[in-house]
Amino acid sequence: FKTPQQKVLYTSEIIDGGSDGPRFMVTAEDAPEEPLVAATPSAAWQYVLGLIREERMKNGITKSSISKIGR
Repeated sequence: FKTPQQKVLYTSEIIDGGSDGPRFMVTAEDAPEEPLVAATPSAAWQYVLGLIREERMKNGITKSSISKIGR
């Protein structure tokens, strides 16, 4: 999510949350020191999408510019 204009590998894991039950962790290849952990898989991925949106806005990246990258 640090470089939203490039493809990044994400790893999704289920980890032991102790008495709170399982936790869901998503780690971006370009930010392995910042894993995102949530109570549900969808919450973890929503957090990832939010961070990507923030980075895109910071860098002025739009949907149309992203589609041009793949060409």
